[in-house]
Amino acid sequence: MTIDMRFWEVLFTGLVLLFAIPCIARFIVQKIIKHHAAIDATKGIEILEKVTVGGINQWIYIRGECRENPVLLWVDGGPGEPCIAYARDLGHLNGLERKFTIVYWDQRGTGKSYSESIPAESMTIAQYVSDIRELTMVLKVKLGVEKVYLLGRSWGSRIGALAASKHPELFYAYIAVGQAVHSDVSELISIRNVLHIAKETNNKEAIQELESIGSPPYTPGQILVERKWVQAFGGFSKSGLNLRSYILKKVLSSPEYTIRDVRNVIRRGTYPNERLRPEINGQNLFVEAPGIEIPVYFIHGKHDLAISGEVAEAYYKSLEAPMGKSFFWFENSAHTANADESDKFYDVMVNNVLKNTQ
Repeated sequence: MTIDMRFWEVLFTGLVLLFAIPCIARFIVQKIIKHHAAIDATKGIEILEKVTVGGINQWIYIRGECRENPVLLWVDGGPGEPCIAYARDLGHLNGLERKFTIVYWDQRGTGKSYSESIPAESMTIAQYVSDIRELTMVLKVKLGVEKVYLLGRSWGSRIGALAASKHPELFYAYIAVGQAVHSDVSELISIRNVLHIAKETNNKEAIQELESIGSPPYTPGQILVERKWVQAFGGFSKSGLNLRSYILKKVLSSPEYTIRDVRNVIRRGTYPNERLRPEINGQNLFVEAPGIEIPVYFIHGKHDLAISGEVAEAYYKSLEAPMGKSFFWFENSAHTANADESDKFYDVMVNNVLKNTQ
């Protein structure tokens, strides 16, 4: 009897330690991250807040070193990438938070803004564009500004361009990083380029998987196959970033993310893409957003295999932009141009966007 009791005591203690040690380690890492990237509250702003946008609760994380700086709304990629989890990488590490008050937003159904109660029928491009408009109105009041800067990256550029086109009165300028334009055409170019690399390198696994998905339009599962090889061949990040492991690492260590948030990202992180993919496949900004009546800045990585720079440049040339437009090729970048060449990205944002619009 005594032996049995000792066994169960040891087992229970072991299980407690097995759970407690990772939790303690996570807590310590979160504290370190928060300390090293802390904002001086006497001069700047750092707020994690839940706001009601589009009839549901959505989360924003506002960071900036000076309250007098202009506001930049960062609309990130995916759909489904939890922007708040890696917010510091987007604006703190490159120094951009010294020049802008940046609003990082977990979009509808994403990260901290995921909820099982979100109506499935609300997961549409039109609703996301409406969310941008409504969130901007909230920010104008909350931060006491007349307008904001709007940045759309990857998927965020799909809804960003539409928001800038439909509601130019809300924004000083629109900045696109990896502008997505016409999904079917862009994906066709992407699959051809990736398959060409696979054949050149005689990567039989890549050839087999890429040929198995055929030509676009793609299902959510097929697009993941294509993106797997885009990443493997350096078309996503020139630094060798693995998107899935990067996001998991950031979600696990983010001071802003609870265990429930982590669980939602792991279990339901693909939900926005699953809901939106059919509509994304049919999107064509040549038709849907032929003009943007505010200054426009396109940034595109020369080695981007995920979104065609050729199509983005064609859209840029056709775009009616009476307030001016500029296209910046990042020669040493892939899909994550803002990270691959962070110094150049900072220079464009400060010495082109800000300088020419303030």
